[in-house]
Amino acid sequence: MAQIITTGPAHIFIGQCLADTTAQLESLEYLGTCQKSPGITIQSLKEEVTNDIGGETPISYANQGQVGTIKLTLNRYDESVFAKIATGLFSDGLNRGEITRAQMGALSQGMGFDFDLLFYFPFHQGFLAGSTENDHLTSHPEGLHFTSVVPTKEKISEMGTRAKSVSLELKCIPKMYFTNTNVDSNGVAVGPVSPNIREFILYRHIKSLTSTIKAKVN
Repeated sequence: MAQIITTGPAHIFIGQCLADTTAQLESLEYLGTCQKSPGITIQSLKEEVTNDIGGETPISYANQGQVGTIKLTLNRYDESVFAKIATGLFSDGLNRGEITRAQMGALSQGMGFDFDLLFYFPFHQGFLAGSTENDHLTSHPEGLHFTSVVPTKEKISEMGTRAKSVSLELKCIPKMYFTNTNVDSNGVAVGPVSPNIREFILYRHIKSLTSTIKAKVN
C-alpha cells in the first residue's frame, strides 16, 4: 500500500482523453473543489509463486500491477458535470441515477464509461530543485492525472436550496497505451525503439499545469 501526498484542497477536472497529451488534458471539464485534501491510496497487487519443493509456502511474488482508490468530498461543484459521473460520462441521459440498458454488465473501458481525472493542487510545494521533467517522481506535483476512473460510491449530504456537499469514492484502474519510443512511463530507456510498446498506466505526475486548465476553475 502507498499513500500519495496531497497538498491542501484540490480542484478536479474530468472527461475522456483520446491521447495522453497536454491538448487532451485541456479538454477536461471542471468538476469542483475538494473540501480538504483528497485521500489517494495506491495498492500494489502481488501473486504468490509456489513450487513442489516449497509446497504452499510462496518462494516469491509476481507483480500484478496497481490499482488506486480515491476518496474525496466536494463542497463546491458543477452539478451538470457531476451528473455525468453516475450515468456514464457521455451517455444519452445525464440525470443522476438514470442507468441505461447499454450500461448493465458493460466493461467500463470498452464502453467508454470510465473517465480521466485530473487533480490540480494550487498549494503544491513544487518539485525538488533540478527536477525538470514533467513526469518527475520527486516532491509534490502541481497536477496528478489518473487515466481510467470509475465511481463506486456517491453520498449527497443534503438536497434542496441550502448549501450541500457530496462525497465520492472512485476506483482507478490502469489503461493501456501504445508508444513508439524506448522510454517507459517512468522515463527510463528500456531498449531499442519499438512501435508496439504496451504500457498499463495508472497515473502520471504533472509538474505544472497550463494556464488554460487553471482558468477553468470557477
